[in-house]
Amino acid sequence: MQLDLILNTKLTLGVIGDYLGYSDQAHFHRVFKKIMGYPPSSVQREIERIQG
Repeated sequence: MQLDLILNTKLTLGVIGDYLGYSDQAHFHRVFKKIMGYPPSSVQREIERIQG
């Protein structure tokens, strides 16, 4: 669900983390990176690069 929200919405990482119940953006970032192996911000940057 985390990745789906990043890929398919224009929501900020802070809003996504809050929506998913994380106490703060840093906690969301740590958990995402631990599970996925890369930070959520890198996903957003890659989407922006591809979409121009």
